[in-house]
Amino acid sequence: MPLAAGIFLPLLLLLAALAAAALGRPGPLPATTAVFRLAIGLTVVSASLAYPLAAERLPPAVPFPVHNFFLLGVRPLLWIFRIVGVWWVVAGGRALLGVVP
Repeated sequence: MPLAAGIFLPLLLLLAALAAAALGRPGPLPATTAVFRLAIGLTVVSASLAYPLAAERLPPAVPFPVHNFFLLGVRPLLWIFRIVGVWWVVAGGRALLGVVP
């Protein structure tokens, strides 16, 4: 449930901001995009780091699309999520702080 909330709530926020921009009311679209990146980054990094801890207590359940695991395997895919997630956290945080060039 936290994984779904961490992905779908920021996605809904971004889609609402994009719909408003498409209707001629751009509002804080850059800030909304930064919040989206930050939230998604924190979610996937947290999930990828917590996955090994939860796997011991729960029956194996994969919260990500299964085809990714067949193509890459669990460990490489979790590292991809960690690296891209950290990148998004940094990019989102920098954008919110106004550091982005």
